Amino acid sequence: MQGVIVDRPLSHFVGLKVVATYDNIAEAVAGARGTLLARQYELSNILDPDQQLGVTLPMEQEETSDQVTTYIGFTVASIPNPPPNMFNIELTQGRYAQFDWKGPFDTEAFDNFYPSMFAWFQQQQGLVPSTTSPWIEMYGRHNNWDDRSDANNEVSVFVPIGGPPAS
Repeated sequence: MQGVIVDRPLSHFVGLKVVATYDNIAEAVAGARGTLLARQYELSNILDPDQQLGVTLPMEQEETSDQVTTYIGFTVASIPNPPPNMFNIELTQGRYAQFDWKGPFDTEAFDNFYPSMFAWFQQQQGLVPSTTSPWIEMYGRHNNWDDRSDANNEVSVFVPIGGPPAS
């Protein structure tokens, strides 16, 4: 797995909150995406309605250790007052490590995708993931959200780069 360092501008996100166990998060996000698409008319300033983002806040605390919280939504031109049950998040400007995946999501290779990001960081001198800035997943336009086996599924993950590693 090869990461690429990119500079991301400040951007704004509005979406739905999803809380699930690690085992069920993929299905929960796909279900929330259906709700999001049905409600997108409530957002007048979506930059690209064909592209959804997943956002994870590293400082967010879940009720139990087997849960994860993420958000599914859109990049918007500005942060308005979000519609009911939607959340706005400012996506920090800065350096990110970008990792890209294209292919089925139900394979052993994809199961190793996220752990390989951490392995990549361990191989880099002086780079560590940020513990305060949001992680961003950008889902490809050709994803088949109903079929994790589809070879056209794709995701780009942007991991914010933090300060120097602890000694």
